[in-house]
Amino acid sequence: MFSGFYIEMLALVLIWQALVFSGLFLGIQYNTKHYPDKFIALFMLTNAGYFAITWLANFGHISALRYAYPLAMPLLLCHLPFFYWYVSALTDTGFRVKKKQILHLVPAIVVLILQMTFFLLPDNQAVLFLEKDPLSPAYNLVRAILLGINWISYFLVLTVQFIYYVMKYRNLLQEYRNRIEDVYSFREKIDLRWMRTLMIGILLLFLGNNLVYILKINFHLFPVLFFSLGMLAINFFIGYHALMQTTVVNVVTSTALQQLTLPVDAIQVPYGNGIDKVNGNEKVNDNEKVNGDIPKYKRSALKNETRGMIIQKLTVLMEEEELYTEAQLSIDQVAEKLNVNSKYLSQAINEVYNYNFYNFVNDLRVEKVKGFLKINSLGHYSIEGIAQQVGFQSKSSFYAAFKKSTGMTPAAYRSINQMKAEKKNEVA
Repeated sequence: MFSGFYIEMLALVLIWQALVFSGLFLGIQYNTKHYPDKFIALFMLTNAGYFAITWLANFGHISALRYAYPLAMPLLLCHLPFFYWYVSALTDTGFRVKKKQILHLVPAIVVLILQMTFFLLPDNQAVLFLEKDPLSPAYNLVRAILLGINWISYFLVLTVQFIYYVMKYRNLLQEYRNRIEDVYSFREKIDLRWMRTLMIGILLLFLGNNLVYILKINFHLFPVLFFSLGMLAINFFIGYHALMQTTVVNVVTSTALQQLTLPVDAIQVPYGNGIDKVNGNEKVNDNEKVNGDIPKYKRSALKNETRGMIIQKLTVLMEEEELYTEAQLSIDQVAEKLNVNSKYLSQAINEVYNYNFYNFVNDLRVEKVKGFLKINSLGHYSIEGIAQQVGFQSKSSFYAAFKKSTGMTPAAYRSINQMKAEKKNEVA
């Protein structure tokens, strides 16, 4: 009895957790004009609604469940679309829900209409259905329809939804990551990496919940306990990171990313080997096309002479002021220093160096670190400390950039150069 009581309390905590987060995102502490907040609030509200209905079902509150039952599965099918809208609004400040976006809710709407079959049952038969007892023969067809709708919705529609949205999330996050690398010299706290962890967690919970259902593991309300603990952790993970993301990503995407969005007639595609890196002149092969017939940057207003001038000024600026050592350097900051358009600066870097801004800056940082690692008198300084001095914010990003540039770890690079210096001293 006590175990059932505590599990019921856990289920209630889950409902209140979702309601508290939805309240925060609806504007108690945040601007309601911020679209990602609105969508994550809808996600949390559907969570609260679904959890409330499952609580009614699992703990015998049949009188209320009589009217709420048809909403359970439609609410569950709204989870992923609302979260998709949240990710879309977070990675694209111009995202709005238009007619085409409403199509994401069609499965939930169709299931809701079909679930209305439940109201064909009289009260006594509805109670028997909700308590999973046999119905009168006259209502067996309705029972079969309702059970069939539930099975198809949960095991087929929800599974297809999950696969579809995981692919959509992956594409959105990859496109977003590419865009921020055109604008920022860092990815920490703005690359939405936490969503990958979230997808893995949801997948494990989804598979585990299905396994519990298939194996019919029902002792001591174990399915409710498993689901409640899993969703409690996932909801907290989403709520916490969404709150943190509101104050970070919104700031960086609302200005620079919008400014960097190129018009249709200035399509930005990274260059291959068709660039003269000496003077910045463009060399376009006949087979280098965009959309089949438009050469790369053919319609861009950036001229060869201007591009060469931008790169020359950029080189001088980086050498003299070492801007790349600023941990949170953005292309807007550099463009302002050079008094050039940030779009053209990004295009010039892409064309001449075959780099985006992120790789361009981090390559300069790596070169600076390499110089420090060659100085024997600095051998007592930690490699991570040197990396921070030149602008790297995390050990992982530094090691990745260093190994990409040199093909070895910083420690190995330092060791090799120390041995070279010792041999040179011995010869001398």
